[in-house]
Amino acid sequence: ARGAVRAIPGKNVRQKKILYILSLLFPALSVMQDLYPVLRKAPILLPVFWIVRGVQLLFSKKDNARKLLAETDAVTQDDVDRGF
Repeated sequence: ARGAVRAIPGKNVRQKKILYILSLLFPALSVMQDLYPVLRKAPILLPVFWIVRGVQLLFSKKDNARKLLAETDAVTQDDVDRGF
């Protein structure tokens, strides 16, 4: 589910939060290609479009970003142990 920390076996809550935030900041090429079709023809531009996306998100959806970070911060070690 979007907004939830994905199950990554063998990781503690802090590691999972860091990995999750990194996955939000740097989505996979396939995700970025859906957002920016030019990447289908020029995947080498992926790092540039990570920056473009970051700047766009910085100036929009601030409330969504705060909510998502708050939800991520609320995940506990018990959540991780249950496979959350």
